[in-house]
Amino acid sequence: MIQSNIALILFITGGITASMILQFFAPRLYLKTFNQLDVSDPVGLFFARFWALMVGLVGALLIWAGMEPSARGAVIAVAAVGKGIFVAFLLTNFRAFARGYMLVIVFDATCVVLYSLYLLGY
Repeated sequence: MIQSNIALILFITGGITASMILQFFAPRLYLKTFNQLDVSDPVGLFFARFWALMVGLVGALLIWAGMEPSARGAVIAVAAVGKGIFVAFLLTNFRAFARGYMLVIVFDATCVVLYSLYLLGY
C-alpha cells in the first residue's frame, strides 16, 4: 500500500513540510499564529528563520523525491530521522511546547511511520 502510493504521500507531506518557508518570511507572525509563541529577540528570530528554511528545503526535497524514484531512499531516510528527532525533542519538552505543537507532533510522527514503512518495503 505504501509502496504503490509513495509519490502521492511525498507530494502531500512534502508540500505541508515545505510550507514552513512561510515562517522564514514572517517568523513573528507565523510563530504567534501557528505555535502561540512570542519571539522578538534578534537571535531567536534568526534561528526561527534558519530552521524554517532548512525544514522548507526538506519539504522541497520530499516533493522532488515524489517525482524522482532514484532519490527516494536517501531523501525519505533524512526526512524520517529529522522528523523523528524533532518529535522526540518536543515530547521530552512536552510542557513547554504542548500547546502550540500538538498538530506538528501528530503530523511529523505520522510522516515518520509512513516513511519507515516505505523504507521497510511495505
